[in-house]
Amino acid sequence: MDFASMKLLNELKREIEWLRCELRMLLSATPKAAFSVTVETTPTLISRAPDRGYKRVRVYNNDPAVTVYLGNSNVTPEGGYPLPPAAEVEFILTPEESLYAVSASATVEVRVIELS
Repeated sequence: MDFASMKLLNELKREIEWLRCELRMLLSATPKAAFSVTVETTPTLISRAPDRGYKRVRVYNNDPAVTVYLGNSNVTPEGGYPLPPAAEVEFILTPEESLYAVSASATVEVRVIELS
């Protein structure tokens, strides 16, 4: 194996080890933060991933009657991922990615747990 191939192989090994560490962090079930967010009829920031690394986020719709819609900063009720009343969903946000929510008609409280 020539020097360039060995160098590339070492770089790949370091990258694989970094990814293993990230995966261990993502699979950790220890909550890092838990909070409530009031969602209205304009997109509201729910959570943001760090510049480097991933964030596992669980969102629970605490409203008994109103659906919330999840997506990016331009989320709309027509194009967002629907989260029905008393339902929860989990996302893994990639670096620099953000999760927003919007309601079609009312103020809704969602509960958020950031797991990594």
